Amino acid sequence: MRQSNWASVIMSVIVVIAAAGYAGLTGCAKKAAPPLPANDRRRADLLGIREDTLTQLYRLHETARPEIEQAPGYAVFSNEQAPGTVGGGAEGYGVVIDNSTTLPTYMKMEQTAPPSRQPVQLDEYRIVFVFPDQATMRNFAQNGWKFGPPGSPPPAGKPLKIYRLTHTGVEVASAVPSTRYWRYDELN
Repeated sequence: MRQSNWASVIMSVIVVIAAAGYAGLTGCAKKAAPPLPANDRRRADLLGIREDTLTQLYRLHETARPEIEQAPGYAVFSNEQAPGTVGGGAEGYGVVIDNSTTLPTYMKMEQTAPPSRQPVQLDEYRIVFVFPDQATMRNFAQNGWKFGPPGSPPPAGKPLKIYRLTHTGVEVASAVPSTRYWRYDELN
């Protein structure tokens, strides 16, 4: 064989080896997971909000952890779409956790602004309900609640512990603004 033929054979072998190596490397590479369906992403988002909220609450109010862990259950809500000035109110989302099963029930919320001619400034906040008993928690998760005018107590038989977290800290409240809570059927 002539020298130019050898060079051409060697070059062909190098190209084949390089192509095989590249194919091997890309074939072994970890494939990206397919994106989650929209409802699964929303569930994951709500569980993430729950984790973030509880972490923040436990850091700011140490006695909340044992109260929540020993309660029959709790709920965490965020009015994440509310910040700003609105005329009619704000909406948000949350999750109820039954501590005996750790199963989540996904919920929606809608805060109504008091009737007035002026828009109301609604700040972003997160709220945690600590349920005093199983019946109260189940009633809330299955039927939802509607809190009346600002300052009215929750529609529960026993006192409900309420933590309200804002950018300025945490407060223990006995009432919430006029707000309606109901099941998020598409996620349950």
